[in-house]
Amino acid sequence: MPPEDRDRPAPRQTGLVLLVLLAVVAVAVVLAFGAFSGLFSGDGGSEDPEAGPAPTAGPTGGQDGQQQDGGQQTTAPQGEDEQTAEPGEPLDLAGVTSYDPEGDGDERNDIVGQVIDGDPSTSWNSHTYLSSGWGNLKSGVGLAIDLGQSQPVQEVEVTFPQGDYGAEVIVGDSADREGTTIGSADQASGTWTVTADEPVTGRYVVIWFDRAWDGPGGEIVHVSEVTVRGGS
Repeated sequence: MPPEDRDRPAPRQTGLVLLVLLAVVAVAVVLAFGAFSGLFSGDGGSEDPEAGPAPTAGPTGGQDGQQQDGGQQTTAPQGEDEQTAEPGEPLDLAGVTSYDPEGDGDERNDIVGQVIDGDPSTSWNSHTYLSSGWGNLKSGVGLAIDLGQSQPVQEVEVTFPQGDYGAEVIVGDSADREGTTIGSADQASGTWTVTADEPVTGRYVVIWFDRAWDGPGGEIVHVSEVTVRGGS
């Protein structure tokens, strides 16, 4: 064998060295790539500290504040104003009398029927009191409307041909002031309408006057018509 051939490495040894070098280079490339990627991915698996906690499931099974049907969450309205029931048709009135519990029981009963005759041109009036406070004889006078039977009352309309009055409207099963007051006014005048929030059941509607009108001839009460409307 020539001397130069003895100094040349064998082909098999050369291939093995190349394989080892390639393996080393491959490992170095992988490690370098991993280190390079880590520079941009942070710790590679930790949560973003600014992201906050993950959403939790609400009572409907979805994320808080959402419904599972995909629609927006709705809330039932609260605090709605209660509405007053509408009054019904005018009731048939069985009769009327003056209400004079502190007097002789007769405040012009001879003309009291004119407050329910359907004719606003006719009217009832009390006696005339020449001094203030019902002549210092009583605390007031009134009218007692008989409905014939106990039934719901929603609204009472009183028409005054003149003057202004302190008055209240009471509904009950007796012709006195022991029932339920559904409305009052210190200066009732013209067409005065009292509407109850809910119908009040009773046979009698009592209109009580605690202040008369100071007319030209003295203190007096004038009423031309009374209308009572029922309720359901």
